Amino acid sequence: KSGGSGSGGGGLCQICLKSHCARHSTLGQCAAKFGYADPSGADLEYCKCGCCGKQCGMLNCHGTPPAADLSPPNRLLEHVFSMNKTTGFPDSRGVRSLAFFSYGRYEYALVASFLDNAVYVADISVPSAPTLEATMRHGQNGYRMLEGPTDITVTHIDGVLHALITSLTGNGVQIIAMSTPWEPRPVAFAQDGVNGCDMLRGAHSVAVAMLSGKPHAVVTAYMGGGIQLIDISRPTSPSCVSHLPLPGAQSLVIRAQPGGEMYALVAQYDLDRPTGLDLFTSSGTEYALVTLEAGDGLQLLNVTEARAPSSVSALHAGKSHWRMLRGAASVAVVTASENCTLAVVGSYTANGLQVLDLTVPSKPFELVHLAHRPDRPTLKGIVDVGVRHVEGSYYLYALSSSDHTVQVFHLNTSIACEHARALNALHAAGDDDESEDDD
Repeated sequence: KSGGSGSGGGGLCQICLKSHCARHSTLGQCAAKFGYADPSGADLEYCKCGCCGKQCGMLNCHGTPPAADLSPPNRLLEHVFSMNKTTGFPDSRGVRSLAFFSYGRYEYALVASFLDNAVYVADISVPSAPTLEATMRHGQNGYRMLEGPTDITVTHIDGVLHALITSLTGNGVQIIAMSTPWEPRPVAFAQDGVNGCDMLRGAHSVAVAMLSGKPHAVVTAYMGGGIQLIDISRPTSPSCVSHLPLPGAQSLVIRAQPGGEMYALVAQYDLDRPTGLDLFTSSGTEYALVTLEAGDGLQLLNVTEARAPSSVSALHAGKSHWRMLRGAASVAVVTASENCTLAVVGSYTANGLQVLDLTVPSKPFELVHLAHRPDRPTLKGIVDVGVRHVEGSYYLYALSSSDHTVQVFHLNTSIACEHARALNALHAAGDDDESEDDD
């Protein structure tokens, strides 16, 4: 159950009940296991939720589930930390995006705060106890292009770690040496209208591609309406080499074809406001997952042939169990195993998170969603999500722009994949109506 009596939801988790309880007539076994004395009477609701919660890792049912259902090992999403001013991190107003990188045996995250004109570095080697390592602020210590930071990418240039950060308000890109993550150092910046850079007005997103043997920054310019290519092989002297007009260009990802050709998948915000992009491979086929903020949904594309992408499936927030797709702003795909692919979607409008199974790309379905509630860690205005494998487990980082917080969750892929296998078995057996039920 993803939203019990305390969250405004009224239905039971029908997907769980079909796959684990009603379909196999195990309600009585669940009742005995969880200590319910009257499974067909007073304890019926608790019995159903107990079974559902145990199998699916859900947290919230009608009333209070027994302690066994609330223990951390049974949770698909378990909150472990809040990165905000109360836990030693900056009061990141308008927190916007994040990027991860490794340094030796340590793991780090870079977090951009749009309204503070700043980016901070966090050591996330222990996900339940991250620490602030450094703060980079526009106009201080040589940082001249961090006004309104929107996107971050981290790459090695000649063996040295560098961060590239787009500045929407400053109309450019800041390049930072990260050879010592706790002491980042600005090395150069590129700005619209300077040194041949003609397409950086409203710089929004950045990725890196190897072109002719040299690293290039590929930057979308929302206000300029296009894409700028910048040679960054000499980080201290970036050189803009060419640009391409493309109205409303925002998010982008880079992919390489087997023959060596490089392609950029670009979200044109003016067309149904696509905002989040991610790529994954399943059974030898390459897919792109796109969130549609205005369209309140997701679009899954086959991009194996870059010149001829095709639609595979689409989801829309019309039914109750897809309600976390309303205002879908960001997405991160997790390949948990060869036979289990998951996606985490962050919703800016619906204020929450949704975990989907993509193991069968033509039939994606929800595993769990988590909505903002006063008694939970804040999930208001989720603008970006990211997943990182740390200490042998997956951790989800969700950026709440409304409450200046980065929420950290343990993503239990074992529970998620087990539940996905059960539901895929139902699909294979021809029982395909789970997606019609309330969650």
